[in-house]
Amino acid sequence: MTPKMLQVAQFILESPIYGEEMGFPKWHPGVTSMYAGELVVNHFIPKDNVWVNSESLDINCNGHERTADVYHSHCWPGDQYPGYFNKWAYERGEYTVDKFPRQTLNISVINDYFMAMVLYGA
Repeated sequence: MTPKMLQVAQFILESPIYGEEMGFPKWHPGVTSMYAGELVVNHFIPKDNVWVNSESLDINCNGHERTADVYHSHCWPGDQYPGYFNKWAYERGEYTVDKFPRQTLNISVINDYFMAMVLYGA
């Protein structure tokens, strides 16, 4: 699925129509990977097995949804989105393996999955 997502993302960014900034939330090239993933997922998962809705796409990384049920998760930038995982807090070094030992993280839940990804790579 990733190669197709990259193709779609490249098309979006290079397109004279879609590569243009229209102002979030209308169309924002800064979230091209999200757009590409949401478009491509429909071609790779049989329609009978997929339920695409607000509970499976663009899920906040601080949520408690089951990772297996989420097609795309979004880590909102900035301290104005407080929660369990904040990418700016991560960049400041606030999350460490001492604070979040691997054995305490349940990667089947989306918020622990994000923490495990940044601290342990999986």
